[in-house]
Amino acid sequence: MHGFCPSQSLNTILSHMKRMKLREFKQHRFYKYLLSFIIVVAATLIQKALWEYITPAPFLVYYLAIIFASMYGDGISAVLMSLMASQYYFVHPYERFEVIFPQDYLRLLIFAISGFIARKLVNNLILAKLEAENAVKSLENEKELRETFVSALTHDLQTPLTAMRMSTELLIRKKDDSEAFDKFSEKILFNMTRIEHMVRDLLDANKIRAGKTLPVEFEEADICECIRETVNELVGIHGPRFQTIMPPTLIGRWSKKYIRRILENLCQNAVKYGHDTNPITITLSPETKGVILTVHNTGRPIPPDDLPLLFNPFERSKTGHASGKQGWGLGLTLVRGLAEAMGGSVRVTSDAVNGTNFIVFLPYH
Repeated sequence: MHGFCPSQSLNTILSHMKRMKLREFKQHRFYKYLLSFIIVVAATLIQKALWEYITPAPFLVYYLAIIFASMYGDGISAVLMSLMASQYYFVHPYERFEVIFPQDYLRLLIFAISGFIARKLVNNLILAKLEAENAVKSLENEKELRETFVSALTHDLQTPLTAMRMSTELLIRKKDDSEAFDKFSEKILFNMTRIEHMVRDLLDANKIRAGKTLPVEFEEADICECIRETVNELVGIHGPRFQTIMPPTLIGRWSKKYIRRILENLCQNAVKYGHDTNPITITLSPETKGVILTVHNTGRPIPPDDLPLLFNPFERSKTGHASGKQGWGLGLTLVRGLAEAMGGSVRVTSDAVNGTNFIVFLPYH
């Protein structure tokens, strides 16, 4: 067993801090100015050393300095410093900031204009390269997400299809047994419904991804009763893990179908990624313009960088990937699309202290 070495750990920490400081320094504007200054100084020294070989081209090496400074430092400061250095060292009178001959004005002006053009071209090339790299990276991410989605879809479809095939085989064998017939018929119907819901979710997610609004039908109903019915069905699947905090009744015009789907997706998400034994709390709070439906669970918090991506199609958080559990990455996309179809919205908060809260606002109609 290896012992703990304080000096080694301290060196590791100090080394990490140095790397962090260097990284922060490189991102600072002053670093780019300093780098441009060093490049121009180096160009001046080279220019002086090779002056007899490159006369009468006093700006030759400075063009290279501007190009390199545009790539790694600050191109504008490199142009200005090159202009000053060349005027001081190579334009008559030498080693003085003084322009005597009219042609010197023209020469310096042409150099300044061509230097700014060179800097602009280099910057455009760098931007084009970055855009191309980002496009390639985006395509690779898209490909990876689609492959993950297809894998998850295949896995999820295989289960009900296998159950249907086995139930059908047993139904054929026991076709004279009325009790077995009813039992296996129910299983087949149940799994067909599961597949139908999967296909429906996939089609709706594609509509949302294409920027379309899902069609919605409102009806007068008790939203509290709708939530109770949905929770009772979830309890039958996942056990008594759900707690509800809401008024006894709240009548209004709602889309019961969409509210049920929102609650099912959020609760299944909480079961999949939340703490295994801690309760999942569903809260309904009446507001002036609508209601707030909150689904809360505890467990590993969602990383802050992942929060803005959660509702994107085929996206899964680092927590989701780390869990090793299959998923389409469409559940939260559907939640957002269904909420927006009813004129509402959805947001999420997550931290180690308060747990994860999916907060859905639904307006009155």
